[in-house]
Amino acid sequence: MVLLQAFTVGVMGFGIGTGMAAAFFEMTLQKIATRGIILMWQSVALTGGCILFVVIIASLLSIRRVIVLEAAAVFRG
Repeated sequence: MVLLQAFTVGVMGFGIGTGMAAAFFEMTLQKIATRGIILMWQSVALTGGCILFVVIIASLLSIRRVIVLEAAAVFRG
């Protein structure tokens, strides 16, 4: 469950961020100050790889905390 939640949030964040970056570059394509700046697929792929790495590390840390938790502690108020 922890892995699914982390993966879902990572994919949503990556999609929204990449979409916003692409929209920004498309809107400012004709501006003189930003002419020539493009969103390369290598940047998108590297960003996706970094996000995947962060999601995996964060998930492993969360799973470790869940595994050491005593089952009865969940139901205590």
